[in-house]
Amino acid sequence: MARALPHVMATFLVVLLVVAFATTASASYLTVYEGPGCQQPAEKYYECGCHNIEYYGGYEYYYEGEPAFFYKYEDCEGHGHPYYEHQKYCYKFDKWKSIYIKC
Repeated sequence: MARALPHVMATFLVVLLVVAFATTASASYLTVYEGPGCQQPAEKYYECGCHNIEYYGGYEYYYEGEPAFFYKYEDCEGHGHPYYEHQKYCYKFDKWKSIYIKC
């Protein structure tokens, strides 16, 4: 029984790492564009946490199972509006100033 314990612990750690990786891999993300028509240059926000949006020429939001919250103010101040589906808007926008990516 004592010899089985290290194998059980190793299996548990592998499962834990797989779950952690799968959770991180499913985070939603946002690509914003400087020019209208979703033209380059672009900035992609995919890391967990709050990001101030730099460009306002268009955006594409990719919903990957966890909602991202869009804010009317920088630094994710105020009330966040969750998005639960893919969206693409290739025109000038200024409604959202920051995004919080939940992971």
